[in-house]
Amino acid sequence: MTEQQELTKIPSSGRTRSFTSFIKVYSIIFFLFAITAIQLKTSFQLTAQNNDDIINSSNHRILQMESTPTSMTIKNKMPLPDAISSFSENDTTLATLLQVKAKLIMTKNSLEKEGETNQLNYDDTSIRETSESIISLIKDVVSTTTGKTSYKDLLLTPESSSILSDTATSNVTSTYQKEVKKKRKRVTRAFFGIMTYDSKDEQKRRDLIRKTFLSYFVDHMNRTLVSDEEHNEKKHWICSLNDLDLGRLEYPEKCRIAYAFVMGAGNPDGPSMLLNFNESYPLSLPPPKMETKSHRKDALDTVYLNIKENGKFGKSPTWFRYAIDVLERHGWTKDWDYIFKSDADNLIYTPNFFRYMDKLPQKRAVRVFGGRPLNYEGCGGDSHDHCKQMVGPVFMAGGCYFLSIDLAKFISDETTFNHTAVKLPHEDMTTGNFVYSHPKKIRIVKEPRFKGVIRTHPVKTDRKFNQRWSKMLREENDRLTSWKASQHVNLTSS
Repeated sequence: MTEQQELTKIPSSGRTRSFTSFIKVYSIIFFLFAITAIQLKTSFQLTAQNNDDIINSSNHRILQMESTPTSMTIKNKMPLPDAISSFSENDTTLATLLQVKAKLIMTKNSLEKEGETNQLNYDDTSIRETSESIISLIKDVVSTTTGKTSYKDLLLTPESSSILSDTATSNVTSTYQKEVKKKRKRVTRAFFGIMTYDSKDEQKRRDLIRKTFLSYFVDHMNRTLVSDEEHNEKKHWICSLNDLDLGRLEYPEKCRIAYAFVMGAGNPDGPSMLLNFNESYPLSLPPPKMETKSHRKDALDTVYLNIKENGKFGKSPTWFRYAIDVLERHGWTKDWDYIFKSDADNLIYTPNFFRYMDKLPQKRAVRVFGGRPLNYEGCGGDSHDHCKQMVGPVFMAGGCYFLSIDLAKFISDETTFNHTAVKLPHEDMTTGNFVYSHPKKIRIVKEPRFKGVIRTHPVKTDRKFNQRWSKMLREENDRLTSWKASQHVNLTSS
């Protein structure tokens, strides 16, 4: 029995309930297929560069749809054909759209017949007008397509289309999701190394960092001011680099900051910098045996570089070499953008930090050196002899700076230049000399110092650390509250 025959058997008292449910279903289908049809149409128009009339007409129709309510009335209605044709047998999306059109024609005709003997209520009219809107949109897509491409004719009638099948819906949904994924802007992602060392006070600081800015999206974000969807997405944004490296993450593709606490493995006879390594002398070592549970937990997100502990020369370049090794080992060099070096007395303001990351270069993230730049005068000028040994015009303050992947690879490759020759007493200055040993121009990216500040450095005491963190949380809650209120006002006024 066809759906049209079933509709004629429904008692008149039940029509309103049936059509009310009907409009809910077709409202959802309308938005899905409208977006898909527009995207499909746009892709076909890319091959029709000389047909300006078609493009202008299509843009005009899209603008009409965006400014028209759901229960819209299409002006200048075109007669609905009994059959539709001309689609590609290899294009499942277009074929499905044509099936939907045929189904909606049948539904519209059914409603019009019902209207001849019964007064249609508001919902019934909305269904009919919504159906007409979808039909008109699909017809526009088909006409544009057949005008500029060579499709085989295939007759498709309302009778042969029957009801929209689950397979057809699945085809369009799958295509739509692929198009959205294709057009979605890739977010900035970075490795984040926090320099630390083995001591009781440093372990307390690592625990404090874990409980504050590394767990902001999980434990500190105000859930009343963000949607569940936003929270479920952002809670994966910060992950342990060890978990990522060892495949322990459920959604590794959602991680945007892969952090690690970085310390020397404690070998007093080891080198201060290790860039050339092999199986017999690896770049990192397993964590030492821990006596307590807290120490074992502390080691889970810590990287132990196979060097002697030091903060003067070599630890940061070795960290960059380790990060590059992880990226190359997994084939991730095109999936991540930057490598950060941060000190443990650095307090990161997580929300501002991610907003800052979103503004960093991606496609042109080549030879990027970012942070708080210090020039010759910032170094100390003529009063310090080592400032005269600066290779470039600036270096970055050592509390936190970052390099693009290509630049991190350059400075951590011992074959690219003589690292020892440009060594200075302070490691952040040495890194600057390493960077400016590159033969090509370096792109400097400054971090914000006032509005949207992303960090405070140095924060030596835990008390001060907690105070500043609490202040940041209040400011972020105020910002979210203000934003939500403005959204409500805009929605009300519209």
